[in-house]
Amino acid sequence: MEYIKTEEENLFLKVILNRPEKRNAFHPQMIQEITEVFNGASKNEELKGILLYGEGSSFCAGADLSWMKSMVDYSLEENREDSKKLHNMFAAIESCPLPVLCKAHGHVMGGALGLLAACDIVAVEEKTKFAFSEVQLGLVPAVISPFVLKKMSAAKAREFMITGERFDASEAIYSNLVHFSGDEDEVNEFLVKKMGWIQKAEQKAIAATKNLLDQLIIEKQPEQVKEITTKLIAERRVSDEAQARLRWFLDANK
Repeated sequence: MEYIKTEEENLFLKVILNRPEKRNAFHPQMIQEITEVFNGASKNEELKGILLYGEGSSFCAGADLSWMKSMVDYSLEENREDSKKLHNMFAAIESCPLPVLCKAHGHVMGGALGLLAACDIVAVEEKTKFAFSEVQLGLVPAVISPFVLKKMSAAKAREFMITGERFDASEAIYSNLVHFSGDEDEVNEFLVKKMGWIQKAEQKAIAATKNLLDQLIIEKQPEQVKEITTKLIAERRVSDEAQARLRWFLDANK
């Protein structure tokens, strides 16, 4: 794989976002690789869990804006199909029967918050910055919203999704999006302890517990949620407003 690295250690699979020059912003090939890795790991009965993190200065800057800008050349239906692949990536992480731990640092922007929300246990370095930045770009946090709202306080999600403002690790913990923050050593220590407990537990019991919790969350049918959210982001991607803001942002950051 070109944009994802994997390593196995102590029965855990490390899944490492490996596009550091772009702050691990994801695009179609990276999305496909992440989806394939998690779907494959779901069938591996020898693993006890997964640890997701990113190389370089940031965990993930969300969707690659150059990719998003190029979507204006796609038809609405092509945009919807592309958005479904993004949804499938988050679903592959969330539905994985293995416990998924995440370590984040630097910046966690836009769609990257969907990655955090899809994981079971999240620890971040205390200086990490977060933002649902979509509205600032004329977009909508559509595809990630059902995953985020299963994890994050609906009131805080509404506040930060509507404003697009940045928030810090303390706010992320207060809103239930993140479980722990500290310096790098403290984050690693926290995750090692959690991995230790997971290694002692019975794998099928963990999988059954995750499945039970998912079933107890009241929501619309998953396919209905997928159709609503992917249709909305597809429409916003090709809108004049979003394309103008994407052009401005990309030009300003050259």
